[in-house]
Amino acid sequence: MIGVISAGSEVTAQAGAEMLARKGNAIDAIVAAALATAAGEPTLTSLAGGGIILLRDGGSGEPYLIDCFGNAPGLGGSGDVEKDFFPVDLNFGPAIQTFYVGRASCGVPGVLPGLLALHGQWGKLPFSDVIKPACGFLRDGSTFGEYQTSAMNLLAPILRLDAKSHDLFRHQPDSDDLLVPGDVFRNTDLADTLEAMAKEDPMVFYKEEICKRILSSFGEAQGGLITQQDLDAYEVQIREPMRVHYKDARLYCNPPPAAGGEMIACMLSMLEYAKVHEHPAQSLERAKILSNAMKVADHFRALGNTYYNAKNLKKWKGVFDEFMTTDLNASPTIPDGRGHTTHISVIDEESNAVGMTFSHGEGNGYLIPDTGIMMNNLMGEEDLHPEGWFKIPPGERLSTMMCPTLLHRPQKALIMMGTGGANRIRTAIVQTINLLMDHELPAKKAINTPRLHFEGGVLNAETHGTLGGSDYTQLGPEKFVPFEQPSLFFGGVHMVMAQNQKELLGAGDARRNGTCLKVNTEGQIKAL
Repeated sequence: MIGVISAGSEVTAQAGAEMLARKGNAIDAIVAAALATAAGEPTLTSLAGGGIILLRDGGSGEPYLIDCFGNAPGLGGSGDVEKDFFPVDLNFGPAIQTFYVGRASCGVPGVLPGLLALHGQWGKLPFSDVIKPACGFLRDGSTFGEYQTSAMNLLAPILRLDAKSHDLFRHQPDSDDLLVPGDVFRNTDLADTLEAMAKEDPMVFYKEEICKRILSSFGEAQGGLITQQDLDAYEVQIREPMRVHYKDARLYCNPPPAAGGEMIACMLSMLEYAKVHEHPAQSLERAKILSNAMKVADHFRALGNTYYNAKNLKKWKGVFDEFMTTDLNASPTIPDGRGHTTHISVIDEESNAVGMTFSHGEGNGYLIPDTGIMMNNLMGEEDLHPEGWFKIPPGERLSTMMCPTLLHRPQKALIMMGTGGANRIRTAIVQTINLLMDHELPAKKAINTPRLHFEGGVLNAETHGTLGGSDYTQLGPEKFVPFEQPSLFFGGVHMVMAQNQKELLGAGDARRNGTCLKVNTEGQIKAL
């Protein structure tokens, strides 16, 4: 086996697999795959969004966290802008949620600089090769499936805001209707942009061409907040990941200022403390332990005190014991949405392992002129701004729940995983780790076993399977929301692993169109 990739669409996974088949490494594969999300997952993320990349260098064994999430805009700004910032209601079925869009909803983007920095330092193939799969899909077109159509329809009010955006997703050129399953999606402007980047230094092209267009369309003169100083000052941050131990595994995940890694550490500590492995995977007692571990993490996050250390661990255990003696009830609520985010995981034969989680929020309805790239609305997502709109100082990195996670079980397995899903990112990862390590389930079953999420007194749970939905009410939540079928609400964990130091495996999450492909030494690509 040369490598394995797990992602949220066949197009995304195929682009990465082609790099592995051409003798590229995991870094080439994930960059190619991330670029191809513009064809396979065009409403779930964008090259002008924000992301987190976790890398294990196969040669040195060292892990690196590449933070390419968005910055708050406004450095050197006038402070006197009539902001183009307005609400859009999105219909999530049982609830209507409000997001803010417009030109002032854009954070300073980081995905494309992050991909270029990653490839420039660790990639193996020329950038001109790495873009080829994405450009092929963008020019020739990719078929929209049920999942892509569903995600697009949720965002229809945003996608129709501007004619250029609307044109990308029209069912027919003269129709107001959006794409339907079976339609072909194309974005030739973006293919042109990528090919132009590859003809010169890609980072220079980004700075001199794409950033100029960002400023012209999302600067103060247009009601936006992005300044030239913002674009000049933005840096991809390469940092040491947060390190956590769980049983025989070393975990590497996203450190502060992100919240996800701390909360995952907190919850896993509670699971180990409560000996969750003693309770069956589909038992009410496991559900109680999981829910109260989630409650503890929310409680200490609200206090601004979740960092993993001995002093806090003692506090967490005391609060956990208290919570376990009572019914579930209200805990601090942090707003969240359905989570238009995606994740890619790759491992190659040289033990390079890389995972990337990234998003453009819901998009802000406008493309960067003449590039085919949708701009983000990271400043218009309530879960990123719990203190209120525009309270984060200009130039500061926005906090995120994104948390690509690497598990290293010496002599057993190297596992890369991650997920989209807003506030369910942390709980989806914890439950997957629990099922892998405590219940020894194979990857596919661990990923697709029913999940739950407790927050703010509300217990959401998938009720298909062996544990009846009525049993959850015994835990005493203020509100119980059953999901009778697997739901993308609970994230989409895409995982790859090197097992016993030789066998490469993986699985994609059916909730979010998971696709896992392996590549053998002859360059043949096969679905897992």
